[in-house]
Amino acid sequence: MKKILLLILAGLTSVQFANAQTKTVTVDANDVLNNNTKIVAQTSLGQSFFTGHQLGSTYSYPAAGIFRAWTDQPTGSANYYYDGLTNGTINFSVRADGQGYFAGNVGIGTNAPTAKLHLFNQYDVNQPTALKMFYQGTWGTPAYASGFRFIDLNSTESGKVLQVNGTGIGIGYDPPAWSSPDKLYISGNVGIGTNILSAKFTVYNSTPLGSTAKNNVLLSSVSSTAGTANNFKNNLWLVRNAAGSDWTTARLHDGISVDVSFGNPQTDTRTWWERDPNQDIQSWGTSGNTYLSINAGNVGVGTIDTKGYKFAVNGNVIATSMTVKLYANWPDYVFKKDYTLPALTDVKTYIDENHHLPEIPSEQEVAKNGINLGEMNKLLLKKVEELTLYLIEKDKNEKENTAQLKLMAQEIANLKKQVTHLDKK
Repeated sequence: MKKILLLILAGLTSVQFANAQTKTVTVDANDVLNNNTKIVAQTSLGQSFFTGHQLGSTYSYPAAGIFRAWTDQPTGSANYYYDGLTNGTINFSVRADGQGYFAGNVGIGTNAPTAKLHLFNQYDVNQPTALKMFYQGTWGTPAYASGFRFIDLNSTESGKVLQVNGTGIGIGYDPPAWSSPDKLYISGNVGIGTNILSAKFTVYNSTPLGSTAKNNVLLSSVSSTAGTANNFKNNLWLVRNAAGSDWTTARLHDGISVDVSFGNPQTDTRTWWERDPNQDIQSWGTSGNTYLSINAGNVGVGTIDTKGYKFAVNGNVIATSMTVKLYANWPDYVFKKDYTLPALTDVKTYIDENHHLPEIPSEQEVAKNGINLGEMNKLLLKKVEELTLYLIEKDKNEKENTAQLKLMAQEIANLKKQVTHLDKK
């Protein structure tokens, strides 16, 4: 029966080629119509061209597989093992030199490919890798690390697009050389979250900032382990300083977090630096405390509001040396001959009426405005110099009075002698 079947198949094949007509041969692969069904097509040299054989519900095939295609011209580029044609159009083909061609999309893991090559891998604990490429070479040789490409994407417009070798990745460049410690080369600007690339590296977070005070959006985070189990993070936030919905109430807050702690800007971040572009304020501090601020060129220690002063301190100040430079009117003019020293009676009258020295601020003025150290030292020196002139004048008067008293005592002594002499007469 098998011989009759093969003879019929051979005859039909001859008729097909002779008459260029399509003939159909039906063979039951499940071996119901015929016992031990088998079709074999051979070349003129006895080489197996096609072999198909099935027994029961399992397949039996020779070592070369259930399908084999041989040719006497294995190196001919136009010598095809197998062609799939529709109305004279090649849809797919396999060449003798091992190359293949598909006119449409190819799907791996999917029967509905939407690209020229569509790879789909449903998660499987036994097969977690969707795509793997491996090249066996000798590490450390240029041919392996530089000459071989795992991925090589080029375009006629921009040349190199993406290239991957055994060392690293090149985007717009060749990949790093095998002897280079680098892993990535990028030509052009890079954007994360944006395609508006105005710099070599641009990061944009499209999450809007809330309108409530202390609402924040984390923009970037750089971290490393601090030699122990603690993970230090340098985080940059956009934070709302006060209730609002525009840029005037927003600030950049750069602070340190540790693990999952100290992650709330303006509340508990450590050693932070904050910038307010609306009021031109830069501040440094920790948690909710501001240690130092620069407000439009004015420096505040322990305060942001410098009251318009170039330097403001909220708290005690200690220094080993301090110099206050005055531009003019140092009170040396008090000692000049044309200076009019106020009369002590006038000073007494002013003190009785105002309860403080002339030109010296009152207690109420100091409580309200504080004191200018340079100006106060100048006024105090002026009063000391005036007091010195008063003392000099007093000393002069005392000396003149002492001389007069001596003269008066001498005159009194002389008068006593005269009186005594008259009494004796």
